[in-house]
Amino acid sequence: MGVAASCCGVFCCSRDWTSQVAHKSTEQANIVADTAVAGANEVAQATVEGVENAVVASGLVKTTDVPKAEAGGEQVEQDTQ
Repeated sequence: MGVAASCCGVFCCSRDWTSQVAHKSTEQANIVADTAVAGANEVAQATVEGVENAVVASGLVKTTDVPKAEAGGEQVEQDTQ
């Protein structure tokens, strides 16, 4: 009965440590996931650009027919009227 009411001894400290490790693991998993998504987005963008270049090079479309992309990667609508 010499254990303080705020802690139940070794079990309580062990539980806190486990919680901290789990939290850190979750943070690291989120970093890895964010990095993987960013990498996948870069690959997808490069693929799209490669396909666009191939289509233009093949002569299927003219360069003037391809909408220009803004800095954020979004295509700007061209007024065809």
